[in-house]
Order: sequence, then C-alpha cells, then structure tokens
Amino acid sequence: MTAETENRPFNGIKVLDFSQGIAGPHCGMLLAHYGADVIKIEPPGGDWSRPTGIPIGDMSAMYVTYNQGKRGVTIDLRSEDGLAKVKDLAATADVIIQNYRPGLPERMGIGYEDLSAINDRLIYVSISGYGQIGPKATHPGTDAILQASTGLVTLNAGNDGVPHRVRMSAIDHVAGMYAFQAVCVDLYARLAGRTLAGQKASGRHIDISLLQSVLAFQGAKILEYDALDGNPPAEQYCPLGIYKTKDDLISITTIREKQFADLCHVIGCPELITDPRYATSTARIQCMDEVNNLIEARTVNKTTAEWMELFTAKGVLHSPIRTYADLFDDPQVLATNSLHWVDQPGFVRVPITQVPGSVLDNRRPAPQLGEHNDEIL
Repeated sequence: MTAETENRPFNGIKVLDFSQGIAGPHCGMLLAHYGADVIKIEPPGGDWSRPTGIPIGDMSAMYVTYNQGKRGVTIDLRSEDGLAKVKDLAATADVIIQNYRPGLPERMGIGYEDLSAINDRLIYVSISGYGQIGPKATHPGTDAILQASTGLVTLNAGNDGVPHRVRMSAIDHVAGMYAFQAVCVDLYARLAGRTLAGQKASGRHIDISLLQSVLAFQGAKILEYDALDGNPPAEQYCPLGIYKTKDDLISITTIREKQFADLCHVIGCPELITDPRYATSTARIQCMDEVNNLIEARTVNKTTAEWMELFTAKGVLHSPIRTYADLFDDPQVLATNSLHWVDQPGFVRVPITQVPGSVLDNRRPAPQLGEHNDEIL
C-alpha cells in the first residue's frame, strides 16, 4: 500500500457531483476528503449556493464549506454537446450525486437508467426533499420546511411556547452524512465482491431524502412520543438549561442523581436533594419551571467565572455561553486540530472544520466557477 492510498483510501474513485446547496455537496465533500476525485458539475450560471448568504467574491461560506476538495467544471445540460460530455464522464465514473427534483434527471437524459446503461457499476445517489416515490415526491422540500413538517421545530420552543427552527441547515447536513454512509457501504460491498438488494451488477440507485433523514434524526423522540401517548416531556433531564448569573449566563446539565446532588451542594441548597418533589429526575421534570427558578435564584448571586471555578472543582457539568470568535483560540479546539486555516481564492484565509474521526487534512480549496474546464473537458 502506497502512502497516497493509505492516507486517501478513496484514491482512484471518480465522483460526478451535479448537486447544489448543502446535502449533496456535503456528501461529495466527504468523499473528496478521503481521496476521491470529485468533479463538481455546475450549470453555466453556477451552483445557486455560490451567492447564498453573504457572498465574498463569487462564493459564499456555504459554497466554500461544502465544496472544498473538488474540481469544478461548467456544463450546459440543455445542449446536446453538454449531455454528450456528461455521458462521456459517466462512462468512467464510480459515483453520481444529484439533487434534482424527481423526474427531472430522466427528462434531461441523466437519470439512473440512462447512465447505468453506459456504466453498470455506477452508484447513483438521488437526494430530494421527500424521496423518489409517493404523493409529495415532486414537491419542493427545504431544510426549514422539513423541520416544520416533521415536528422538529416543536422540540425547539422558546419560553413563550412558540416553536423555532434550528437556525442552520441541520437536516441538509445530516442528509449529506447519510448519503456518504450509503455510498461507503456500496463501495465496500463492491470491494468485497458482495451485492446489496436492488443493485444492478455492482451499482445501485440510492434514494436519500430530507424527510427520512429528519425522521431518523428524531428517532428516539418519535418513539418517546408514541410511548407516552403524545405527552413526552420537553427535556430528558432536569435541571438542564441556561441560567442567569451576576454578569452573564451559564449552561448547566445534570444527567445522574449524583450530579444533581453535587449541584445543590455547590449552589447552597442541599435541602432540595431530599425533598420528595425533587428526589428524582422524573419528579423534577414534572415541575421543571419551578426547579429552574430555584436554581437561577442562586446562580444570579455570583459571576459566571466564579460559578465555573466552583462547578469545575465539584465536577458539575457546565459551560459559559460562547461565540464562534471564542473558538479560534480555544486551547482544546487547537489541541485537537478541530479547525484549519485554508487559503481560499476570493476569501484569503478561511477557517475549515475538521471531519470528525478523520486524521486527514484536505487542503484543496473549493473550485472557482469552471476552474477545471480545460483540465477535465
């Protein structure tokens, strides 16, 4: 085994990434991180996420994050020449990633049956809002819409009881991870000489949807809802929350009973430990607001720094409320190489987060629009 294949296990795997936004590009980025040659195929106007958010030059933070490590070309799929180029690339590809609305790839001539007829080894990933079949298959589905339609926002209600979405594209991100996982399974099956149900030769059509992804993400909560006849508690533990201090806020978590006892001793209310109303986490959950008020009545008497010192000494789970700016020079973040600074044309230097579980350091920046047209086409 060479150093290249040892450090880049997907070296030699060719991926055509037609996807835009987050979910599909995230899958492609992960494959590129582990050594695959991922070719980002964009329409002449570019991936719609290039200017999304706050653009810098012709790229956004979203585009840079989810397209690092790829080579980029522009192809007009509406032209005969463009379709011919795609089919030529697909003939030697291992993986296709696309997130067009179901039915559109077939009309364009790049559906699974079209391309697998050229290359029966293709692992073809379709990512959509609701899946390839069913009454809503052709409906547009975004991260925010799926958070609302699957109950996720109800888990994130404010003190006023109003549901709020998670203010980042969490489900898109998760869907990309599930897609990457499915591709890895199929690549392993191919290497091991095995086949999976529904495979065509050593290829397969993989259907990944935001709907299934957000449901899988909430699996335990859905089970809990059913088991408790639709009345699950808002939290799994109590106390658990963010509390005011003398000068700021602090997050406190208790999971085991000993942790609750330790917290009570530190904040000066040991009598709560033996009070039958608060004797167990289950009992405390039933009067969560009351418990939280009792705790905050004490946390407001000291500063966050003072509480941090006391909680650390006693082993109480806690954290100050921090911003992204605090992370850039955080000793633990630096010690674990969780952030890298990468030269990105148009951005100068940008912070790129490390892929968890990986020791690899991918330094190829996200491609400029059409940057590798001559090299690839």
